[in-house]
Amino acid sequence: MPLHSLLSTAAQPRTLLAALAMALLSACQSAPPPAQAGAAATLPIAAEVNASHAAEAPQPEAPILGGHTDAHGCKPSTGHAWCQRTQRCERPWELALQRGFENTPEGWHAYCDGAKP
Repeated sequence: MPLHSLLSTAAQPRTLLAALAMALLSACQSAPPPAQAGAAATLPIAAEVNASHAAEAPQPEAPILGGHTDAHGCKPSTGHAWCQRTQRCERPWELALQRGFENTPEGWHAYCDGAKP
């Protein structure tokens, strides 16, 4: 039967549209596109690798910022270090700016560990 005769009645276009819609919707339930299929195929491998690493060593809890203090009570995780000259916990970059010495480990040690003026 030719296509123009299929469209001659009012009920047939609805039937054709319904069939077309069903075909399009059924395509949505088929396999994912190749890019997604490749990514989905690697997920079990990644999960297996992560599981094997997790089984090898226990994961430590994330440290709490400022939770650790050194012998002087300074908190290295917040950037503080003990300065012998000022007898305080200082942030090296702030002290270098305030006191005018070079913001380097050498400048810090020369100022903080050096003799008092």
